[in-house]
This record gives sequence, C-alpha cells and structure tokens, in this order.
Amino acid sequence: YQRRVHGKFVKEEPAEYCEANKKIFSRIYPKGTRITSDNYNPQPAWCVGAQMVALNYQTKDFYMRLNEAKFNQNGKCEYILKPHFLRIPLVPYNQYGSRFHLKVKLINGFQIPKPNLSKRGKIINPYVEIFVTGVEKDCTDPTKKSHAILNNGFNPEWNEEFEFDIECIELALLTLRVIHKDPEVDEEIAEASIPVLSIRLGYRCVPLNTVTSNEPIDYATLFCHFDIQ
Repeated sequence: YQRRVHGKFVKEEPAEYCEANKKIFSRIYPKGTRITSDNYNPQPAWCVGAQMVALNYQTKDFYMRLNEAKFNQNGKCEYILKPHFLRIPLVPYNQYGSRFHLKVKLINGFQIPKPNLSKRGKIINPYVEIFVTGVEKDCTDPTKKSHAILNNGFNPEWNEEFEFDIECIELALLTLRVIHKDPEVDEEIAEASIPVLSIRLGYRCVPLNTVTSNEPIDYATLFCHFDIQ
C-alpha cells in the first residue's frame, strides 16, 4: 500500500486492518512524489502488524534512525517476531497485556561534541530531550526535557528523573536526544534510540550517534539509571 492509503486504513478501520495483517503480507512504501526523499513515521504501520515498512534509506532522518534502532533487536538479523496480539487471530489489536512503568534517571554525559561534530565554535549548552514512541497511548507528547548545562560539553551533570507509563512494551522505543541550547535556534547534536524491551536495567552508559548519519560518536555517552516495574 502507498503510505496515504495505509494511513486511511489505520485511521478508519484499525481493527480490521490488523486482523487482515495476520493473514496477508503488507508492504507500505513512501509516496513517489517525495522528491526530498524524507520519510514518514513507520510506527503506526508497525502497530497494526504491517510486515514490511519501506523507507528512503538514503535519508538518515529521525524516522530512519528509529527504524534502525528497532531492528537492532534479535541480534540485528533484521527480523523481529510481532507481538502476540498482532499474530494470533481474533485477539483484539489493542489487547497489549501487562502495563509497565519506566523510570529513567539522567545522571551525566561525557564528551558531548559540538553540533555537526564541529571543531570550532562556542562551548555548548547541552540539554537532553527524552520521549517514548510506540502505540498511540505510549507516545510522549509533549516530550520531556532536562535543564540546560551552560558551557560544559565535557562532563555535563543533570541528575534528573523521568517516568513513563507504557501500555505496549513490545512496540515502545525510548529516545534520548542531546540538544545545544542556543539563544537563537537550538541545534540537535546526538541521539540514541533503544527498544524498551532491550534496555538493560541499572546503571548504564548509553552510546550516542550523530543525528546526520546515525554513526557512533567516539566516547560520547550518557550515564543513566534504568528501572522497569
């Protein structure tokens, strides 16, 4: 289906569409007139059981980075088993099972670079934007943000806690995005997206990737504590 047709099914007949995806193979693809090769949000397609959600791989925007994070699961073999309510016939598509509570303590960061990995320019004022994407009930709106640390990209310290209620843990992804607070326009620096099921609990260093190419940034990490109840 073209993404627009798929979007109509999701909006008007989500239960029927989900049930159909238990029996047939669905492929969603971008509209051909996307001359800028930007991507659409793949999350709604994943949430109704579409098996193949095609994106423009040449564009490393957030939705492409989210796609790569999701398929880091299962040993990066590029195949993931769908949740039970998206596989078993007659199980309602919104019967998610147990509800979870995710706690994230953002402690500090290390070696946060300047925007675009620049070697010049002023010292950054980093803050972290944290949010969850998944089924509609789990999407964080508005996103949660830490306070900005002035003039310290080497070892900024936040010590802030964030909490999220998660209805469907199997489809939820957590994103931590480091942003430079600028008097004029804030600039995204680095990012990490993690499937919530893949989060290792306790104190962890989260490696950061660039927001332009999704490549790892040497030594750049966020030190956090994770707990799921």
